[in-house]
Amino acid sequence: MAAKMMWFRRTTSLLCVASVLSGCHKPYIMTQVDYEYYNTPNPVTTAPVPDSPDELTPGGAPRSVADPTRKKDWILSLEECKRIGLQNNKRIAYLGYEPGIAGTRVDTALSRFDAFYQIGNQWSYANTPLANNIQVFGTGANAITTKAAGTSAGGFGTNTTDGGATSDVPNLTSTPGQDLMSITKRNATGGFTKIYYDLDYQNNNPVGAFITINPYWRSTAGVGLEQPLLQGAGVEFNRAPILIARANHEEQIKTFEVEVQTMLRDLELAYWDLYNSYEVLYSREAGLEQALATWQIERNKEIAGRSTPADVAQTREQLEQFRAQRITALNDVLLRERELRELMGLPPDDEFRIIPKDEPSFARYDPNWQLGVTETMQFRPDLEAARFAVRAAEIEVLRQRNGLLPDLTVNGTWSIQGLDSQWDQSIDRLTDHKFDAWTMGLRYRRQIGERAANAGVRRAQLTVSEKRNQLRNLEHQALHRLAESYQNIISNYQLILAQKDRREAAAAQLQAREQIYRQGVSTIDLLLQAQTRFADALRDEAQALVNYNKALAEWEFNRGRILTNDNVVLAEQRISLASGKLRSDRAKWWQCSIPLRIHPGSRVHGDLGCPPDDRPLYPHDVWQGVEEIDNDSAKMNEEQPIPNIDENPEPGKLPAESTIPAPMNSTEEPPATLPEPQK
Repeated sequence: MAAKMMWFRRTTSLLCVASVLSGCHKPYIMTQVDYEYYNTPNPVTTAPVPDSPDELTPGGAPRSVADPTRKKDWILSLEECKRIGLQNNKRIAYLGYEPGIAGTRVDTALSRFDAFYQIGNQWSYANTPLANNIQVFGTGANAITTKAAGTSAGGFGTNTTDGGATSDVPNLTSTPGQDLMSITKRNATGGFTKIYYDLDYQNNNPVGAFITINPYWRSTAGVGLEQPLLQGAGVEFNRAPILIARANHEEQIKTFEVEVQTMLRDLELAYWDLYNSYEVLYSREAGLEQALATWQIERNKEIAGRSTPADVAQTREQLEQFRAQRITALNDVLLRERELRELMGLPPDDEFRIIPKDEPSFARYDPNWQLGVTETMQFRPDLEAARFAVRAAEIEVLRQRNGLLPDLTVNGTWSIQGLDSQWDQSIDRLTDHKFDAWTMGLRYRRQIGERAANAGVRRAQLTVSEKRNQLRNLEHQALHRLAESYQNIISNYQLILAQKDRREAAAAQLQAREQIYRQGVSTIDLLLQAQTRFADALRDEAQALVNYNKALAEWEFNRGRILTNDNVVLAEQRISLASGKLRSDRAKWWQCSIPLRIHPGSRVHGDLGCPPDDRPLYPHDVWQGVEEIDNDSAKMNEEQPIPNIDENPEPGKLPAESTIPAPMNSTEEPPATLPEPQK
């Protein structure tokens, strides 16, 4: 007997050691194949030179000012630029997964109300020594052998749910494996319902005189219910995690829309920056050609004895200045092209040179400020995302307030039983409904002080105040950005007209100075200044034109309409492929889950006990004393004469009466296009 006990102890010890070692066996978190895959450089960096712009593999070193040319020109339109950017932008590629990840949390929250089906059994064997012979009276045995099958009183396995709505896990569902067959489900009100069937089997050997039925089959069927009445009760509380998950999902969708809109705006700005860099390069090359011709003339005059070395050196200095400016402009072209490639998801450089195809718009646009403000507050996705964050925070306050209630829970069970020597006969006796049992219970519990519950409520209230003030800050910034783009549209259009007249005047001056210089009447200084002014006028006119188109793009972005303007639609792939009925049902479900409509800048729920943070965006007392300040400013302005500007001039137009001189050739329309850049 001692030898058997020693063998048992050794075997148990070895099993324990083996289990511990097996739990700490792997010292790494990935296999060797995974390690090699994620630590091998991307083969795209060593791929051959592409044959078309659609290939995303770089070939060779990037271009520089020493070797700026390539074999092929890629005449790229703005629409094609945005299409490629939407398809290949690396940042959008991974940010597009965020709404899907947030959407899975909605299903996780809904899974709280999933029904669980469970089936299982347990077998046992016991050879029990007896201290008395009552159980085996008349047999003469000193032990009894029991073979049994059925569910365990304590259950086994891992719980698949977190229990009821209260902080404690209800005993009704805390032991998976307790029933042979059961269906359990959480109710929308926070309760827990179970329908179950148990089967027990027992066979004793030897059979004593006091054992009536051997073997016996016991069948039990019943229902159980546990329902909280205060803490954890109610449809609103139990659906709160679902509504919060849905609000977070919608917030992620709007956040992704912000990224898409930002990318489209940046693409358009980068496209016009590349166009402007070509125009600057063209203006520097135009000045370089004129400076080269002037230097050659002065060089020939010096050889003929009709020019001084100072004049030759001065023209040479002008030539080298334009040459340096051309190198800088050429480097800026390469820089702007690389920035555009980065946004489009293309390699830094390849066989193709990108040349903008579209011309900037000269058309006059008068933005509607009031409509712009309305659309900004309604369509800006970052504001919509912030409102969903407020929505989720307000629901969390309601959920945390539930923790201040005491835990009052009732439970009850009702079951019927059938016992017989055969399993089918036990079912028959069960259906006869002669033996039943029921239980009913009540539990009341409350924490003294409730510090954790009060801290949770206070934390949720502060979060609501934080989210609301974040929304106010975003609205404030959005209005300022909209005002900035509104002013830039008007000012840049007026600047286009002024720069156009300046360029025409500089061209006329250069032509006249050149004629006078060739006649020998004027000095070289005036001609060189005229050349510089004409080149600068070309550059500044192109810059004003590009800034005007960039301001138009900023206006569409700041009022949240750039996707509509670019004909871009965001849709969930799963929903876009579904039928119309499924999409309408989804919209109906979502609307039904929101008790109140979300309005810009308003609260979803009533008073939540939060700190005062629902003030208007711009309170009325902000403008107290503004009238006196305006009067003082008017007195100051009377001392210094200024142009007589109308009080409310039309957007984009000069005042009717103004001391500003009228531009030259003001009745003429601006040219349709600027001179083509040299390619």
